[in-house]
Amino acid sequence: VTHIFNAMRPLHHREPGLIGQAFVDNSVYAEVIADCMHTHQVILEIFLKQKSKDKVIFISDSIPLNNAPTDSLEFGGYQIFKKDGKAVNESGTMAGSMMFLDKICNVLLNKNIVNFFDFIGYASLNPSQNLGLTDYGYINNGFVADIVLWKQSQNLEIEKTLINGKIAYTKSV
Repeated sequence: VTHIFNAMRPLHHREPGLIGQAFVDNSVYAEVIADCMHTHQVILEIFLKQKSKDKVIFISDSIPLNNAPTDSLEFGGYQIFKKDGKAVNESGTMAGSMMFLDKICNVLLNKNIVNFFDFIGYASLNPSQNLGLTDYGYINNGFVADIVLWKQSQNLEIEKTLINGKIAYTKSV
């Protein structure tokens, strides 16, 4: 289930729809934009209590405006604007996220919604398993070495990223 809750018929006690089915069917993975803007914190907590841990996938839905030096840009044929920390279209409807997964991680940790180890599973292991990538998701001999090294501080920061065992990013000092 992609972007659970977004642009979907709401969960209703007489018509549970796709959201209700995703809650009870643990044969399916459910992706959630976990920025606490697309999905309210309480709904995210309900989702995490209901859905099996190994079937939850956190995504960012970050768009190019996130790192843009301007307050608006054209994306997907629409003009998108930064407003109150959100990406919105001309009518004010959310049009993507203004957070990458590292920032989402800090938001969720600071709100005590998830712990770091569960977050890593939701953002890396579970997506790998959903895609059938059997040599990803673990640090092990013979596995693909796509690794993010985090610096533990007041807020976790990405220190270094390795892709296929080669340094792809190092935080500048």
